[in-house]
Amino acid sequence: MAESTEAARELLVSEAWAMAESRETGAFGPLSSPAEVLGRKFRPQQLRRMQDWLDGAVYGDLARVAGELSRLVERTGADEIMVSTSMFDRDALARSDAALAELIPR
Repeated sequence: MAESTEAARELLVSEAWAMAESRETGAFGPLSSPAEVLGRKFRPQQLRRMQDWLDGAVYGDLARVAGELSRLVERTGADEIMVSTSMFDRDALARSDAALAELIPR
């Protein structure tokens, strides 16, 4: 989660690339910075794998994430949701986790 959907997507490219690369190598190494990832040249299959991963992720600003999670619960009838977040930028990760905590009904 970030201030905007675009900012959240940029934060997620590190994990999207790590997931795509792990499908090829079988290893999930440390995350690269978004700048490193965005500066790479990708093969079409790598781009497709990254896009597939991003298409399955829930990300954006607080309102968008809240809406997507709400629709997910409605669609699936889930009693609970498990959230897993990984980012190169640890400060952004902490802010994202804090924002997610605000969505939890008390």
